[in-house]
Amino acid sequence: MTREKTDAQLLALLRSGLWGEAPRAELFDAATPWPALLHAARRQTVAGVVFAGVERLPAGLRPPREVALAWYADARRIAAASQRVDEVLGRVVARYRAAGLTPVLLKGQGVARLYREPQLRQPGDIDLYFGPSCARANAEAAGWEGVALHPATTYHRSFTWQGVTVENHRRYVDFYHPANRRAWAAIAARLPLTDGSVLALPGGGEVAVPSARMNALYLLLHLMHHFLQTGVGLRQVCDWACLLARHGRSLDGATLAADLRALGMLRPAAALARIVVDELGVPAGAVPAELLGAARGADVRLLLADILASGNFGHDTPQMRGFRRGAHLHNARNYAAALMRHARIFRLCPREVAAYPFVWLKKRRQGDEA
Repeated sequence: MTREKTDAQLLALLRSGLWGEAPRAELFDAATPWPALLHAARRQTVAGVVFAGVERLPAGLRPPREVALAWYADARRIAAASQRVDEVLGRVVARYRAAGLTPVLLKGQGVARLYREPQLRQPGDIDLYFGPSCARANAEAAGWEGVALHPATTYHRSFTWQGVTVENHRRYVDFYHPANRRAWAAIAARLPLTDGSVLALPGGGEVAVPSARMNALYLLLHLMHHFLQTGVGLRQVCDWACLLARHGRSLDGATLAADLRALGMLRPAAALARIVVDELGVPAGAVPAELLGAARGADVRLLLADILASGNFGHDTPQMRGFRRGAHLHNARNYAAALMRHARIFRLCPREVAAYPFVWLKKRRQGDEA
């Protein structure tokens, strides 16, 4: 069994789980490496959505009982965790609103509602944007019973409450290169984060979420931020795919492409657009033609290969294994791996790749994260 075929099987099952269509049965047979596929789905944090695709295979092509039971248990845990995060989100927002604070929910559970089966999207942290009110929000949360505060970073302050991590953001997008920061400031001044769109919360109430126009840009930029740092997995790609499938036809493709070009991100965005159409099954009509038309085949292959190799936020890659004081050989290997990867992806977003090492070193000296 080749790696290429295993990747094709994973993507076929993921595509099936996203949209409810039957997976390509011809890709599966008695030699299908089901334990490896389950491991890959877990690495990419899409085990729940992929399981929905597995269930749509003909009975004779499904995984053996022990793998199927383990996968089913994963799906149930993901659904329970999603419900738990939803419940805590409702309580957090209610407390902030009672204190006169009005956060905006970024990605996460707000994006999950764009999925055909929201409970199967593996949840993460709760990300709330407060902007200038972030310090006040942090002070408010510090007084809650049972809260565990985490060290502040350049972008946010996080804490764990009732078993869920919450990040209070004062910035929701950032860049490493000064030219990109200036370009983003101009875009953000023109394009408001919200437009009145809200998400209904458990137990009543609601929370503001970004507009579809901003989310099309923000989800992509957030994905690329992590892609540049250490890599990104299929869950973040699926988020953008579901956003486009739901709202893509209403977007101004020319403006989106112009904004991405100003940010030095049109080239990777175009490659990602091709991936969500060709590999994940988003209808071509739901993806701006200005992005699809700018895609280059070599870029598409590079980006897809990196996503499949990196997994969720690159957690299995050398550069995520840490740099330890005095461990010179260990550090040298990890630095070399990071530099080699950046050399490979340089052509996708050269300004950001070139600026990233300088910012990374500066943040490490300050004890912050890049």
